[in-house]
Amino acid sequence: MQTSFNDIMKKYKIDTSRKFYDKTIHQNKLVEELNGYWFELESKWNGFANLFIADNEINENLEVYINIFIKDMDLISKLTIDSLFLNIKNEWLYLQKTINIEYVYIQVIFENQTKTVPESIINEVFEFSLLSYIVKKDTLNGSNEQNSILKNLIIDQASHEDEGEILNCLINAYINGTDPNIYSKIGKEKFQSNIKKYYTPLITNEKLILVSKFNGDFCGHVTFDLDPNNLLTGNNAASLIDVYVLNEFNGLGISNKLISAGEKECVSLGIDTLFGNVNVEGNYNKAHKILDSLFHQGWTLESIVFGRNL
Repeated sequence: MQTSFNDIMKKYKIDTSRKFYDKTIHQNKLVEELNGYWFELESKWNGFANLFIADNEINENLEVYINIFIKDMDLISKLTIDSLFLNIKNEWLYLQKTINIEYVYIQVIFENQTKTVPESIINEVFEFSLLSYIVKKDTLNGSNEQNSILKNLIIDQASHEDEGEILNCLINAYINGTDPNIYSKIGKEKFQSNIKKYYTPLITNEKLILVSKFNGDFCGHVTFDLDPNNLLTGNNAASLIDVYVLNEFNGLGISNKLISAGEKECVSLGIDTLFGNVNVEGNYNKAHKILDSLFHQGWTLESIVFGRNL
């Protein structure tokens, strides 16, 4: 049942932590901007959610985004994710009948972050696929210095000369981490073109980009979004867009080195919170190895994203 944001805040404000509360404030700006709405979940979930519709500039789909806020991940294990999705089924089914919606994303956001993932969510649920894990790090915890075995490795700020290499990395990351069904309407070539257009210009004040070079040759990059108006992250926060290392340099610790260097730069800019996205797309083992590495570096699991075509 739809309800006002103010009513939800009156009911849940006392029980939620400050940062969790702040995240809902920032998300409400997005909900208002896109004419979305808020609604409460069944009482057993002790939570609430919002919904909005947006055109995706990259895949050109009209998409529904449902963000669910619950207190503890343990509820997922006890009540099952199927039960949670059944709770909100009517919200997106109604839109499917009235608007030509092409894809639905459901993000389950937890107040209490964790460093474990319940086995129950790994399997496909209620016709939804597990797409990604959203991780978070408080930069006040510091960063772990990662030693590389490459003596001639240099990490530095990206220049305009690096843009072509970085854009190729971003395109490859999108292609490798996206279900082809999501961009089937426009085709792979147009999808790639839209990615390039979306990230051009690349070198701006709203991005922090570091590149790694071995003997002067480009071998990877890390890119953070620093946009202060990013309503998904909020103030004093940065979002890790991509960390990518060329295949011939994989397994040498370069990605961890890049992330660590990026964290230090973010701290110097006054950033106190970092967010990142770990793609799953069916490759659970690889995703969980990345998660384990990030957990050891002080990151925690903040939310889980599911999706399905309509």
